Amino acid sequence: MTNLITILLILVSVASIVMWGILVWSTYWPQVEGLLEKADYHALEINRRKLFKLDVLYKYELNGKSFKSNTIYMFGGAPCKSENEASGLIKSFNENLVITYCPMLPAISCILLNKKLMLYLPIMPILAMLVYLLAAFLTI
Repeated sequence: MTNLITILLILVSVASIVMWGILVWSTYWPQVEGLLEKADYHALEINRRKLFKLDVLYKYELNGKSFKSNTIYMFGGAPCKSENEASGLIKSFNENLVITYCPMLPAISCILLNKKLMLYLPIMPILAMLVYLLAAFLTI
């Protein structure tokens, strides 16, 4: 059982380090202007809390090839906590968007970079190591 926990914690640590690296790298990705085709939000209920999920669709062109995406944040993002927050974010998107795209795989793109996630991801390997040490201590 301890070996399984060790492997899982190592996998979580490696995954979070890779995700953090991609997020940091994405701050250096090129940008292109694109067109917003759809921007809306809808309410959803999670654990009896009303939240608002954004629904966007945009297109952009690179080297004569067209791409479409609905990605707002790299690696997702949390739903908005209020309708005002959702509508404010939707209003901030102009018809002409600035889209950040991966230079190696241009189909991967986002409208906004999730800088908050960049701060939290490096903590995951540290937490995983603390959990591992605690589990090792409790099995002694």
